[in-house]
Amino acid sequence: MVRPEVVLFEELLPPEKVAVMEREFAQGFDLVFSIGTSSLFPYITAPVVEAVERQRPTVEINPGQTQLSRVVDVHLQVGAVAACEALWAARGRWKRG
Repeated sequence: MVRPEVVLFEELLPPEKVAVMEREFAQGFDLVFSIGTSSLFPYITAPVVEAVERQRPTVEINPGQTQLSRVVDVHLQVGAVAACEALWAARGRWKRG
């Protein structure tokens, strides 16, 4: 049976993926996006909540409202494809620090 390398609804993250996530958490993030997810599971919301606590910028891209919508800095109420295409097109205009 061929299966894509994704976590299906109600499945737990594989332990090796959790370890990667924990290592990344320890390093911290400059910016966190939540894109096109219902935000129902802690492993989805944790990076956003962590960024908020560390006062890092947060962006949610989702046409609907989720539990993260009220805590992120920016909630773009559009679909993931449209938002990501617009971000990609604008990348040349980003200011470098």
